[in-house]
Amino acid sequence: MKLRWNACYACHGALSNAAFVSSCASSVDQLLAALCSAVVECKNFKVRTNAALAVATPLLYTPDQFVRVWCAVCRALLLSEQLTDFSEYKLSVLLRSKLCWAWFHLLSVLTQEALDAVEEACDRPALAGQHISDYVGSLLREVSPWCVCAGPALCWYHSTGACR
Repeated sequence: MKLRWNACYACHGALSNAAFVSSCASSVDQLLAALCSAVVECKNFKVRTNAALAVATPLLYTPDQFVRVWCAVCRALLLSEQLTDFSEYKLSVLLRSKLCWAWFHLLSVLTQEALDAVEEACDRPALAGQHISDYVGSLLREVSPWCVCAGPALCWYHSTGACR
């Protein structure tokens, strides 16, 4: 497992290099396919976490790459709560956090062409929304003691009752 973890970490470094991504397009396709498989199917949460970090690295995706990564992140979010060992609970929380950040990254680089491709290819692409909402809510709960609220009309978090 240490080898897989290191490989995912190295892939993150390689995909951070714009020159590598632009000059090795076919290798990047294969790399993203392997990382998407790891983020969904690997039993080790540390490997899945580093794979999630790596797939969310490129600033430019082809529509096919974008669809593959989007669907993998959504599936991984849906599967991330399936624990076989309670000792992995903290790692599963970290995985969900990285998957949400991956999803936010994907939203930041989303193009109309990629969105159209996602709508055609993914089964239930919006299901990850509940996990994203839960994650954002947990982040807001962590900072709520220091929250300076503008009132219920202006603060989404206030409407949940946590700022009161």
